[in-house]
Amino acid sequence: MVRRLAPALLAVLALPLVACGGANPVGKGREGGAAIVPKSAPLLVRIDTTFGSQQWQAVSALLAKVPDGDKILSELGGPDVDFEHDVKPALGPETDVFALDGGDLGDRVFLVATQPRDQAKFEALLAKSKNNPVSEEIAGWQVVSQDRATIDRYKVARKGGALADSDRYKAAVESLPQAALATLYVDGPTVSRAISMRTKTGTGAGPVPGLGRIGWLGGAVSAQEKGFDLDLRIQGDELEVTPFKAELPAQVPADISLFLDVKGLDATLEELKRSPALQKQLGPAEKAVGGLIDEVIGLFKGETAFTVRNGAAGPEYTLVTLVDDEAAASATLDKVATLVGAFAQKAPEDVQVAGVPAKKLTLGKTSIYYAVFDGKLVVTNAEAGISGLSQGPRLADSRAWQDAASAVGLPDETAGIAYADVPELLPLIEKLAQSGKNGERLSPELEEYLQALSTAIFYGSVDGDVLSVKGFASVR
Repeated sequence: MVRRLAPALLAVLALPLVACGGANPVGKGREGGAAIVPKSAPLLVRIDTTFGSQQWQAVSALLAKVPDGDKILSELGGPDVDFEHDVKPALGPETDVFALDGGDLGDRVFLVATQPRDQAKFEALLAKSKNNPVSEEIAGWQVVSQDRATIDRYKVARKGGALADSDRYKAAVESLPQAALATLYVDGPTVSRAISMRTKTGTGAGPVPGLGRIGWLGGAVSAQEKGFDLDLRIQGDELEVTPFKAELPAQVPADISLFLDVKGLDATLEELKRSPALQKQLGPAEKAVGGLIDEVIGLFKGETAFTVRNGAAGPEYTLVTLVDDEAAASATLDKVATLVGAFAQKAPEDVQVAGVPAKKLTLGKTSIYYAVFDGKLVVTNAEAGISGLSQGPRLADSRAWQDAASAVGLPDETAGIAYADVPELLPLIEKLAQSGKNGERLSPELEEYLQALSTAIFYGSVDGDVLSVKGFASVR
C-alpha cells in the first residue's frame, strides 16, 4: 500500500502478511510511533523491525517450511535492494505506517516513520527508490513521504495532539497481545464510511448491520511454533451476536474445505431489512413480499452454517440451519422456490436424495436442491450437499479440525466459527480470482504459499460492546 515509497520500506510493511513473531517492541505497554502520529490519524500499523528478537527466529523457522521461503525476505526489497545489507541497518527497532486523514487513506497517501540504526544506510535505501521519496527528522524519527507537502501537513496535524493520547486508540490496543510482530489501529467511523462507499449506500458513517456504529478496530499478528496467530477487536454500539455451543461441526461432512457457523442471524437480517438501502431497492414490492421476507428471516433464529466442498462437477455450496418447526420451514422454502420459479418459468420438482425427500429447482444451468429433515433446513447446489449430512465422517471427528481447535483454544461457546482447509479451498480461490475485475490467475508464488498452509480457524467472542476474533493459521 505504500508502493509510492521506497521499495524496501514497502517490503517491511508487507511482512505481517508473511510472518509473525514473539517478544517485540510493538505490543501493549509501549507508545512507540503512536507518540508522534497525529491524534486525528485514521490508520496506524506498527511493525517490529528489531530483526534480532525471538520473534524473528520464529519467523525464520516458519518460512523454512514454505517453498522457497528463504527467498521471501531477500527478494521483498525489489531489484538492487539486499535485505541484509540495505534494509536491516536502515531501519530502527520499530517501523510504522500511517495516514493523516480519511481522504489520504482513500487516496493511499501514507507516511512511514522509523529511527534508523544507520543514517547513511537509511539515506542510501531511499536513494534506491525510483519514486524519489522525501524525509525529515521529527522528534527523533525519520518521517518519509512521497512529497514535501504531505510532511508539512503532518507537522501541522501533530499540533492537535498524539494518537497515543487518544482514548479510542488506547481502548483499541489495550487488550491486544503483550507482544506482536505487527499491530493495527483503524478509526471506526473511517471503516464505516469505507463500507458504506464500497456497498454504494452513501458516504455517511452510519450503523453496520450486526455491529452498529463502529468506534474502533484493533488487531495484532504474532507467531506460534506451528503457525500464525491473529487477534482482532472491533467496538460496535449495536452488536447483534448470540454466543452458542456449536452443534453443526458434528453434523457436516469431514471433507469440507470451508465452514462458517453462526447463530441468531435473524437479528442481523432484520436490521438489514430495515436499512434505507434495501427499503429503496424493494420499493412498492415490499408490500407484496414483505411477509415472505419476514418468514425467511425467521428461519435463521437457530445455528446456521455455510459450507463449501470440492466435488466432481465443481464446488458444492450448502446452507444448513437448525429449525424447531420442520413443517413451517418446509412451507416457507416452498413459497420462496415457487416465487423464484415463476420468474424462471420453472416449478420445483420432487426428488429423493439418499432416502431424504427433497425438491429440485432448475435455474438455467444451475440446480438448487432443498430439504428439511432431522431438524435441519438444507439448501445446496448438489445432491451431495444433502446426502453428506446423513452419511460419512463428521468434521468434528477429523484430526484436522481437532488440531486446529486445540491450536486456537476454541472454547465451548463462541459467537461464531470460521474454518478452512486452505489447500482444498485453493480451487475456489483461484476461480474467484479469475472472476474478479481483472480476471487474473493467482501467481505461482502465492499458490505455493497458500499450499504451505494447512488449516485456518477463527472464532468470535463478545465482551460488552467489543467483538473479539481470535484466529490461527497452521503451517504444514
